[in-house]
Amino acid sequence: MVVDWLFRFVFVLYCFTAGLLFLYTPWTATWDVLVGNLPFDLELLGRPLVRGAMSGFGLVHLVWVANELDEALRREPEVDG
Repeated sequence: MVVDWLFRFVFVLYCFTAGLLFLYTPWTATWDVLVGNLPFDLELLGRPLVRGAMSGFGLVHLVWVANELDEALRREPEVDG
């Protein structure tokens, strides 16, 4: 079904971009600027443990993408009839 395929494509695209974002961004200088410009004090976001947790969250997204792609490629095509 076309809607199922479209939903899966958008979901995989979202998880891939979110995974890369969460995996990479906490370790860049951009992260320090973003955390430093918050209107309230969240120095917790600058700690390595929190940065590692966010990278782990990104890794979970990327594993989910791999699982979805594997499932989509192994699925037998539907026969209309």
